[in-house]
Amino acid sequence: MGLTILNIFGFNHYIKGIEMIIISSQRYLDQDIVDAKKTHSNYAVTYIDIIINGIGCRIILDDHHSYRAATQSRSPINWIESNLQSELDYMGIDDFLECYYIDSPYYNVETGDDIEF
Repeated sequence: MGLTILNIFGFNHYIKGIEMIIISSQRYLDQDIVDAKKTHSNYAVTYIDIIINGIGCRIILDDHHSYRAATQSRSPINWIESNLQSELDYMGIDDFLECYYIDSPYYNVETGDDIEF
């Protein structure tokens, strides 16, 4: 795997030398769940890194509430790489993104802007 540098408090995200963004398709978050994650310091977030049309993307696949808890408390995220690379390879990017779609178009979690691929 190539160079991966992530710093959630600045825009310093790189995968294999390509600047990247953190994206999700889940906008709805229950603040009570986020607060519980903060109480237990549960900041583990499951992801997969991919490049789509030259855009490096770290896709949050699970633990969206933990991501929000970490950013709200300014705590480090415990990034857990998913074991879904073979599924991505088999399905292709479009079907993979559709399969892991939750409740909104994919968006940049730091800016809130929708992502157009």
